[in-house]
Amino acid sequence: MNFLLTLAYDGTNYCGFQVQPNGRSVAAVFQDALEAVLGARPDIKGCSRTDAGVHALGFMLNFHADTRIPPEKLPLALNQHLPPDIRVLAVRVVPEDFHARYAAHTKTYLYRIHNHPIDSPFDAAYYTRMPKHLDEVRMQAAAQQFVGTHDFLALCAAGSSAAAHGDTVRTITDCHVTRRGDEIDIEVTADGYLYNMVRILAGTLCEVGAGRMQPEQIPGILAGCDRSQAGPTLPAKGLFLKCVEYPDMKENHS
Repeated sequence: MNFLLTLAYDGTNYCGFQVQPNGRSVAAVFQDALEAVLGARPDIKGCSRTDAGVHALGFMLNFHADTRIPPEKLPLALNQHLPPDIRVLAVRVVPEDFHARYAAHTKTYLYRIHNHPIDSPFDAAYYTRMPKHLDEVRMQAAAQQFVGTHDFLALCAAGSSAAAHGDTVRTITDCHVTRRGDEIDIEVTADGYLYNMVRILAGTLCEVGAGRMQPEQIPGILAGCDRSQAGPTLPAKGLFLKCVEYPDMKENHS
């Protein structure tokens, strides 16, 4: 059977989702748990790669396995063999040819900013702190300029394979900024992303919020396709893969 799992993880201690030679990955740790439960180490297909230090609220992955364990019992069984910073939230059976990455319709990322001079003693690992006041109204006006189908090369880090192939057009269907007290959330939904795209987009919105850039500059930045014109790449620790949506199968973790 082909199982689709929803995972949440704290990416602080990992080199990203993908198995890599230079560190501990979420995928390798998850496969260790699979092996402990199933007695086999099936190939897993993740919905995204997520960089080192990035977190996930609703990461999706699938694998094929023969097991007598009912799908609803798998989360508990796997969680017993996983470290506390990785949790399986849900499991369902999907069609044989389903692939968590290629079947994804949209992916939503959340970037969290703590807009205050003092860190929280509780969750400083899960946001980027910006000490000076940011104007969220200006940030929201700029966020709207990113919506649509554009060449996002200006929001792509150097060394991207997509950029090397000239494959940098993506469609953002939603981009908005909300403030709750000292917390500012930036949410982006798109059909795909370039390397560090959300972290650069968030950095650009913060430049607007700080008054160093105007909301109406965004279209020109995108049209210029020049990385140096956009804002800084914000740290990985503020970024969360929030949810993945598949056609005919709404997947949402608010």
